[in-house]
Amino acid sequence: MPHDEFIRLNYATRLSIYEFEKPYQIISEIAGAHKKSNVEFRVAPEPECIQDLRGQEHLYGTDSHGFKVFEHRSAVVNWTEKRAIEAQYIPEVKRLLADHMNEVDEVYVFNWRKRKNRPYQDVGIQEIDLEDGRQYVLPADFVHIDQSPAAVLQEVQFHMGERAAELLRGRVRVVKYGKCSLNLR
Repeated sequence: MPHDEFIRLNYATRLSIYEFEKPYQIISEIAGAHKKSNVEFRVAPEPECIQDLRGQEHLYGTDSHGFKVFEHRSAVVNWTEKRAIEAQYIPEVKRLLADHMNEVDEVYVFNWRKRKNRPYQDVGIQEIDLEDGRQYVLPADFVHIDQSPAAVLQEVQFHMGERAAELLRGRVRVVKYGKCSLNLR
């Protein structure tokens, strides 16, 4: 039985500094005395309804709602091994996206991350290294957009090199694939 939740979401506050400086947050360590963020958040004044879509997954699609839900059981057993994830799981994700999205000629995985809702200090991580595929990233606790249109163009140009111009003549999408580790039924 679906169960909607009412929660107060966190939103970034529009600051005058953004007229000349883009909003940013740095989650890894950097040398020097730099600010790690110029973003301030506020909690929404009223709770908002997060709808439980269990049992209605078929009604949602990437072109109509910006997301799609489907079931998949991975062959990966050891989620702590970067090689196993890259050798087994990434090819699975590529096949899933090609099979479940419309008009897909090619899938390129450029930035995969494990996520856990466990504070870094609890597992002895002192410094986040985004190049270390064994480390996980905490889920965001605020409403956000993962990729701006300009960032998508930059990613394609960076990762696809000489092919970028040709690819950008067609439809290019950045898809965030999330793996749920719970049985939600």
